[in-house]
Amino acid sequence: MSDEPVRNWSEHHRIVVQQGEEWADLRRQYPNAELCVAGDLNMNLGGPHYYGTAQGRRLLRAAMAASGLFCATSTERIPPGALMHPPIDHVLLPMAWDSRSTVAGTWEGRVGTGPRLSDHSGLAVAVTL
Repeated sequence: MSDEPVRNWSEHHRIVVQQGEEWADLRRQYPNAELCVAGDLNMNLGGPHYYGTAQGRRLLRAAMAASGLFCATSTERIPPGALMHPPIDHVLLPMAWDSRSTVAGTWEGRVGTGPRLSDHSGLAVAVTL
């Protein structure tokens, strides 16, 4: 490991590829299990550019495709006007669930006078079985 500072988004791009490889490994190890990935992917998917890089989005989409996943929280799937900015936290689900999943709820991360739980918006996804 180098003590040199990481340039721009290069570390993020490396990690996206690494995570994609881990998802593919999980799919191979557990072929009968449904893989769901949720968390801070540090980029918006869909809609106008908000955060992340074009290369990062390409790498993430390739990793999702290789593992049979789609993004249930891409900008186009969120009700218009529900969030001030496109989310950078996402829920990735099996492709077979695409038509059975919806964004069921959203909330802003920096609103109100109560305790601030996060600076990220929140998302809830519903899947009809």
